[in-house]
Amino acid sequence: MLANYLKIALRVFLRDKAYSFINLSGIIIGLASVFMIMAYVVYEFSYDKYYSNHNRVYRLVSEDLVNGQYQKSIELPVQVAPMLKNELPDVESFTSMFVTGGDFIIGSKPVSLAGISVDSGFFHVFNIPFVRGNALSFQNTKDVVITEKIANAYFRNASPIGLLLQQKRFDGSTEYYTIMGVIKNIPGNTHFSADIIICSNKKTETLNWQKIYASAPQYVLLHRNVNVYAVQDKIAALYTKYNFPKTLRISLQPVTSIHLNSNMPDEQFAVGSIINVYIFIIVAILILITGCINFINLTTARSLKRTKEIGIRKVMGAEKKQLAFQFIAESTLLFLFATPVAIATSYMLWPYFTNVLNIELTQAYLLQPVYILFVLLLSIVTGIIAGAYPALLISKFQPAHILKDWEKGAGLNTRTRKILIISQFVISISLIITAVFVNDQLRFLNNINLGFNKTLLISLPFKRFVNNSEDVLRNELLKNKNIEGVTTASWNAGQRYGATSSMDSPADSLQQWNFAFVDADLDFIKTMQIKLVEGRNFSPAYAADIFNIDSALQKQHTGKTKADEWMDAVSLQSIILSQQAAQMIHLKQTGQVLKYGALQGTVIGVVNDFLGMSLLDENTPVVIRCALHQNVGYTYVRISPYNIDETIEYMHATWSNLFPGDSFNFSFVDEKLKKMYDEKFNMLAVFNAFSVIAIVIALLGLFSLVAITIQQKTKEIGIRKILGANVADILMLLSKDYMRLIIIAILIAVPLALLSVKKWLQNFYYRIEINWWVFAVTAIAILAIALITIVMQTVKAANANPVKSLRSE
Repeated sequence: MLANYLKIALRVFLRDKAYSFINLSGIIIGLASVFMIMAYVVYEFSYDKYYSNHNRVYRLVSEDLVNGQYQKSIELPVQVAPMLKNELPDVESFTSMFVTGGDFIIGSKPVSLAGISVDSGFFHVFNIPFVRGNALSFQNTKDVVITEKIANAYFRNASPIGLLLQQKRFDGSTEYYTIMGVIKNIPGNTHFSADIIICSNKKTETLNWQKIYASAPQYVLLHRNVNVYAVQDKIAALYTKYNFPKTLRISLQPVTSIHLNSNMPDEQFAVGSIINVYIFIIVAILILITGCINFINLTTARSLKRTKEIGIRKVMGAEKKQLAFQFIAESTLLFLFATPVAIATSYMLWPYFTNVLNIELTQAYLLQPVYILFVLLLSIVTGIIAGAYPALLISKFQPAHILKDWEKGAGLNTRTRKILIISQFVISISLIITAVFVNDQLRFLNNINLGFNKTLLISLPFKRFVNNSEDVLRNELLKNKNIEGVTTASWNAGQRYGATSSMDSPADSLQQWNFAFVDADLDFIKTMQIKLVEGRNFSPAYAADIFNIDSALQKQHTGKTKADEWMDAVSLQSIILSQQAAQMIHLKQTGQVLKYGALQGTVIGVVNDFLGMSLLDENTPVVIRCALHQNVGYTYVRISPYNIDETIEYMHATWSNLFPGDSFNFSFVDEKLKKMYDEKFNMLAVFNAFSVIAIVIALLGLFSLVAITIQQKTKEIGIRKILGANVADILMLLSKDYMRLIIIAILIAVPLALLSVKKWLQNFYYRIEINWWVFAVTAIAILAIALITIVMQTVKAANANPVKSLRSE
């Protein structure tokens, strides 16, 4: 029986090749989209699950109540994790982790390696497999472990165990590290990455939150069968003992949730977004639904040509359930036939898909048996569901009605078909409108006025200069006529400004002031091309502008405490505020002396808001402090638009001459800032592609339905032409019903898209306004494209000779 159904299905498929191709195309595109997105979603959910104890590893998160809201951070005093290990028997091990790395000497060449600095318990918490050596050998400060990739690249087949690595530090000194092991390469689906892991055990000291400690992200490994909620309660019981701030609490974040559920501002590595994953899942489902709607509509519409077959089968004794099973079987077979084509399509598109999403997954990943089984099951289930309605509808045909008014007598529910068409275009139009707003928002982030000129601005690596070598570098660079300015500052574009401080507002203790300090040299504002809106810039002519706090403290002998001396000294220093900072403290005028905790100094000027960090969150108010010799930080070089390659070569040569052995890792600031939104732009590229696919599927379905309608109304068109109807009348006849359906779809899609766009834009502090004209333009464009699709089919029918369509009457 199945062989017979297969033969009939193949015959039907070949009889109407054009419509079968459109039907099959929608199914293939839908299945391929779901297949690729499913594989990507599984990968996103697989982060940090490759080590066996992942379900027992938690990251410590501090939550500080500020202005009525908890602000989360992963930076905690390094003594917190050891304290928990000592106090709680539930904690098996712990480690800290912070980003390090830099230039290492391997052989005689400097090699730039990404690294992390950890405690000796790191490989107990994260039990990454060793290729050479073992975790027990990783115990002492300055022990290092390298990845298999680095070992193969620089030591080939020789064992690197016991060899020394040299690293030139920022201050010019040299550190020596001993290679104690080689580990498997850290997979891409891990929330951290490193070429080299450095042991840096912290000094054991009893935690007292009132003291000042180095801070770092920290992790704990809990014993098996421990209730994490009970552990959190036990941590809360320790707050008083260790002088925790009253507004602060500590929570435990599962390591497996970091990649998709962590949006803290001090993340050390790029993270994903659970919202993006959900969006991809929804888009995949919607595209598959769109393809299925095409199949249902075309199958029911083309069933006219099978009325005689159905009538004969019923006369010969076929039961309703047999006919229904036949058509469901045909539908399922068609979906199964589309499956290998969909897999092959996914296989070919996978490199482009992963490249856009910036993930490293080979095509072999896509061909895992579990994924193939999933898409086969999806095809069967979808084929049965999509074929159910046409099968039930067609099996209801009464033989007596087959030669009469078929649509009315056979019970074809045209209302259902209209609902399906509306649903299809609601999906497509919603996706298109959403894509337009997403494009606008990301373009807005890329073009917003940041308060400084980010173009033609080059950032050089972080460096600690000695013997005023920053002045030598500046003077050498400025000898090139294409270099317009050079400055050194604590600001790392897109990462951090420098020091930060929080304090209660003097006027309202329930409100908190947060500041970021940019320490820079005299040329910072000029080189950055920051607009001064009030007061003046720093100048060497004013002693307070180049004030040296350390020297001032040495000269003061007033008998006051050191803290008071520091306050008096620093309040003499000139500072410049951003407009946001000036508004926060209610600055009355320049020249005002500020003595608010860490915010000390005499305000000499106000600049427009300086937005040097991610625009997803509100940027912190900025305070700019000046030093005659800014001997630590990032150097920024303003270049002209002429001879850019030659200018960079000159910069490289100058850097290499002054700092041999230091890598010249430069970046353009505009590109560096744009990289902060790479994940958003990658999502946008994929979202745009799938939105276009959805509308193309809908238009293909519309094209086919119009063609079928024309065939059904061939005689009516002929009669109308004989009675005097012109081409415009015929076009109106054939297009008005479909255009009415699309207009209804637009009216439904607009509020749905509006809700989704509003929800998505809440992820951005700096965001666009939702303008009505975007909806209007998109709606008009969709109507125009749909009308063109309809006209392409109807013009031929409208111009046809009516004699040919009526000669059989």
